[in-house]
Amino acid sequence: MKHIYNPNSSVNKLAIASSWQRCRNDYQLSQYTPRPIQRLQDTELTRRQDQLVDFLLGDTKEIQCLAELMQKSQKGLFVAGTDSTLLMGYQEHVSTAFLKPASISPGFCWSEPAASTNAVSLALQEKKSITVEGKSHYYKSFRQFSCTGTPLFDSQNELIGALAIAGRDDDQSQNYIFYQYILSLAAARIQARLFKKHYSDIDTMHLSFAGVGSSADESINALCAVNATGDIVGLTNYAAKLLGYKQHEELINQKVEDVFGLDVDKLASLAGTKINVDIDQGSTVIATPFLPNLNRSKVKASSVKTPKKKLLRDIVGKDKSMLATVDRAKELYKHGVPLLLQGETGCGKKTFAELLHDESSFLNVPFVSIDCTIVDVTKEGVDKFLSELDSLRSLNQTAKQEFAGTIYLKSIDSLPNNLQMSVVSLLKEIDVAVQNDDLESGNKLRVISSIHDEPNELVKQGKLSLELLHHTNGASIVLKPLRKRNDLKFLISQIAIELAKGPVDISDAAYSLLLDHQWLGNFWELRNVMRYSLLGGNGKTIHEVNLPENLRTQVTEKNTENPTPIKISSNSNLDENDPRHLRSTLNSTDWNVSKAARRLGISRATMYRKMKTYQLSRTN
Repeated sequence: MKHIYNPNSSVNKLAIASSWQRCRNDYQLSQYTPRPIQRLQDTELTRRQDQLVDFLLGDTKEIQCLAELMQKSQKGLFVAGTDSTLLMGYQEHVSTAFLKPASISPGFCWSEPAASTNAVSLALQEKKSITVEGKSHYYKSFRQFSCTGTPLFDSQNELIGALAIAGRDDDQSQNYIFYQYILSLAAARIQARLFKKHYSDIDTMHLSFAGVGSSADESINALCAVNATGDIVGLTNYAAKLLGYKQHEELINQKVEDVFGLDVDKLASLAGTKINVDIDQGSTVIATPFLPNLNRSKVKASSVKTPKKKLLRDIVGKDKSMLATVDRAKELYKHGVPLLLQGETGCGKKTFAELLHDESSFLNVPFVSIDCTIVDVTKEGVDKFLSELDSLRSLNQTAKQEFAGTIYLKSIDSLPNNLQMSVVSLLKEIDVAVQNDDLESGNKLRVISSIHDEPNELVKQGKLSLELLHHTNGASIVLKPLRKRNDLKFLISQIAIELAKGPVDISDAAYSLLLDHQWLGNFWELRNVMRYSLLGGNGKTIHEVNLPENLRTQVTEKNTENPTPIKISSNSNLDENDPRHLRSTLNSTDWNVSKAARRLGISRATMYRKMKTYQLSRTN
C-alpha cells in the first residue's frame, strides 16, 4: 500500500524529530508537566460532527467498517477535524475504557501546541500516514500509548480531517504497519467515493491509474475526470504523482490527448480496457477509462464519430484573410479536392476539418480522425495502423459507391516512410472513387490532412514523402497563429463569453497584457488562460490581477526599427529536431516530457520518439 512507513523509517523519524523541536523551542512545553487538553462544548461538538458528516456526503460506511474491525482489538478509532479535534470516536467497549481518562475521546483537541507530539496533528501537518509509538511521545505521561494517523482528502485534494487508531503501546512494528495500511485504505476509499460523486455528470469520463505490478489497493484513489471536450477537470494528487507530477494543478485544464496521446473519443471507446500509458523517464502506468451514468452499449468501438453542430465562425472570427480562407476551403471541399491544413499547434486544424464536414451536405456520414503522431513503430503498432486504414475501405459501403465520409489525417509528417506509402496506396483508391463520381452528388469520401510546417521544407528534410504530399495537397490551407491575426481582441472576448456563459467585462489593463502575449499555444493556451482568469475572479469580470502570473510579469521586447515576429519553424537551428535544443528544453522542465513537448509545439508521443532517436535520457 502507498505511503506506508515503518515507525523506524527516516520519514517517520524526521516528522517526530521536527515535532519534538517545535514542542521544546516554539511551544516551550515541559516533558514532565503536560498542558491541559481543551474540550469542545457538547453543542459545538455536535455541530462539528454534523459538518463532518456533510463533508462525507452523509455516508460513513468506510469508518463503520474500520470501527467493527477495531472492536476485536484493544484499540480505539477516531475521526478528527482539520484542527486536530477528535470529532468521532469508537472506543466505548470495555477493553478501551482507559483511553477516555487520557482525553483520547471525542471533543478533545489534540493540536500539537497543547497535546505535543501525536499522530493526529502530525498526519494533518505532513499530509501522510504517521505512527507515534510510545517512546516517541514528547510528554512522558503519554508513553504508555501509541497512535497512528492518516489524513483525509476530499475530491479537490483539500484536507477535511484525519483517521486515527490509538491504544496501549504493544511495541510491535508489524502492528503499526497494519494500522497504517487499513487507515490509508479507508481514506483512499473515502476520497474515491467523494471524487466519483463530485464528477458524476453524464458527460464526464473517469480514468483510474495503477503502477505496473502494483496491487489493486493502490489505484483506489488514483483517479482523473475528463469532460466531453477532452479537458482534464479533476485529478487526485496520488494520480498526479503516478503520472510524474508533483501536484494535481499541473494537469488541470490540459487536454487529455496531450497527456496520454489518445483523444477523449478513443478513450471512451476503450472503456473498461486497461491501457499502458508511457510517462516521464520511460516509466509506464496502467490507465482504465470508465463512463459513469452512461449506457456503454452506445460507446462506439472506433474513433469514428459524428461531430457536434458548430459554426466555422467560432474559430474564424473577423479576420478578413481567414474569412476568405474558409470560403475557398468550403468550395474545394465540396468538389472533393484533398485539403492540406498547415498551422502551428493549437491553431484549430482538427476543429477546422470537423466544421468543414459539419457544415457540408455530408452530415449523415461519419467523420473519421486518425492521429498519425501516436502510431507505434513496433509490429503491433504498425498492424493496428494498417488495420485502421483497411477499415476505411468499408466505410458506409453502398451498391454504387465504395466510399462515404470524411477522413482527417493528423500530422501526416509524423508517420514512418513505410506507413506513408501505405497511406498513399489508400489515397490512390480514393482519388479514383472521387474522380469517377458525379461531383454534385452528396456522398463522397473527403480527405483532409494536417502538418505543422511548410510542406516543401518537410519534403527536403525527409519527413514527408513527395508522393504523399502530391496525394494530400490538392490545395494548401494555411491557418494563421493568433499572434498574426488582426481580430485577437474579438476572439478573446468570444472565448471569455463562451466559458462564462454570459457577458464578461475585461479591463483595459488586462486586454493590453492579453494582446501583447505571443500565444505560442494559440487557441489551447488562450482558452486555458481565460478559464484561469475567470476562475480567479467572480466569473464575470477579468482584471489584470486575475491573469496568470506569467502574463502579468511578461516582458515584451520590441525592436522598433526592424520588428521580427516570433515564428515556430521546424527548420530552425534550435527546434525539435536539434538534440541540443531538445535536451535544453527537457532540462528547463526538469525532464517533464509533457511540458517539454508543449513548449516545442509537438505531441508527447512525438517527444518520446525523438528522445529515443537521439538517445536522450536524464542520466547521459
